[in-house]
Amino acid sequence: MKNGLVVAIVVACICTSVAAAAPGLIGLGVMGGEPSGFSAKLWLGNHLALDAGLGYAYLWHGAGVHLHGDLLLHTGSLLPSLVGFLPLYAGAGVRVRLANGVDNPREVGLRVPFGAEYVLPIVPLGVFFELAPIIDFAPGVAFNGNAALGVHYYFGPRS
Repeated sequence: MKNGLVVAIVVACICTSVAAAAPGLIGLGVMGGEPSGFSAKLWLGNHLALDAGLGYAYLWHGAGVHLHGDLLLHTGSLLPSLVGFLPLYAGAGVRVRLANGVDNPREVGLRVPFGAEYVLPIVPLGVFFELAPIIDFAPGVAFNGNAALGVHYYFGPRS
C-alpha cells in the first residue's frame, strides 16, 4: 500500500514538472528590475519558447516604455523532477524603448537574454531571473542591458 502511494506521488510530481515545458503552455506574470512590468511566455516545444515583456525602463539612457520579444532555447531540468523543473535558457529577440521626450529618443535593438526559471513541482508557478545584453541600432549604435526577477503562473494543457 505504501509503495503504491509513493509511486503515485512520484508519477504526479514528474507529470507536473514535465508540464512546465509542455507545448501550448502559457505563463503570465510580472517582472521587477530593468524593466519592471508584465511578462508572458509561450512554450512551443519541450525546449523552445517565446517570451514577451511590456514594462517601464528607467535606467541607462533615460526612462520610457519598454517592449521586448524573444525566442528562447532551454536546457533540460537541472533538478530531479520530484524537486521541480529548473532549465537554463538563452535566446535572441528585439527590444524597443519608446521615448519620454526630445532628449530621450526611442531605441530599437537586438536583445540576447540568458536566464533560469524554477517551476514548482506541484503548483504551476515559475520564478525566473534573466540578464539580457542589448545592442541598440537606432537611433545610433549603443550598448544597453536588462536584468529582471519575475514570476509566471502557467495556464494550458498539461502533459
